[in-house]
Amino acid sequence: MSALVEQPVVVLHDVRVRYGTVTALEHASVSLAAGRVTGLVGVNGSGKSTLMKSILGLVSPDGGSVQVLGGSVDAARKASKIAYVAQSEAIDEKFPISVRQVVEMGRYGALGVTRRLRAPDVLRCNEAMRRTGVLELEHRSIGELSGGQRKRVFLARAIAQDAAVMLLDEPFSGVDATSQAAIVGVIRQLAAEGVCVLVSSHDISSLPELCDTVVLWYHRALFEGPPAEALNDHNLAQAFAAGVRGGASDTPGDDGRSWTPMGGAK
Repeated sequence: MSALVEQPVVVLHDVRVRYGTVTALEHASVSLAAGRVTGLVGVNGSGKSTLMKSILGLVSPDGGSVQVLGGSVDAARKASKIAYVAQSEAIDEKFPISVRQVVEMGRYGALGVTRRLRAPDVLRCNEAMRRTGVLELEHRSIGELSGGQRKRVFLARAIAQDAAVMLLDEPFSGVDATSQAAIVGVIRQLAAEGVCVLVSSHDISSLPELCDTVVLWYHRALFEGPPAEALNDHNLAQAFAAGVRGGASDTPGDDGRSWTPMGGAK
């Protein structure tokens, strides 16, 4: 296990982000540690996507600070230290790009001026595909794959990047039970190796098995703790009530779906 385990890797302090008159993040503070999986749960328009975009450097805060690995987001991004797996990616099914070619994209940030993969890069891609169970699909076109297989390919691309921070937006959306179990296993392995993982999910029934910590979010952290505490009826009700009081926000970048409560949550 990495010596970085339990050390803060991503730190947001009093971050504020607005899109015009719409507030996405307000007094948002959270720390994400190496070697831990943090689940991010919130209602529609609660700023979850904006939080991830702040860590990725895709939006600039109007106030507060964001640090990654003790430095700027820009420096971490240029060093390919932040990997991101989107909820979905537009794919032209007629475009002839193979699974291996997609995964190899994860190494682009580490290549020299020749932009050619070296033997260690190839081995890293092979290992990423093996871990996600798509090595046998390496020569298949990405457009031929099922939703669950594609999700595992994009996860393999992120693993190949060898980043210190991994952000996953709805990793279980559109996947079957087999792919979900495989993804959970891989994420837990990454955390055991010291990677800092943040997972945003509406399907909170999957989080107790996956996460060390869950953050309930509505423009800022409302509650942070172990899954059993964060996802109890009381805390979920409080977080949901905050969203209702705040109204249905159309924050750019946040999807319009409702979350899925656990079996006992009302």
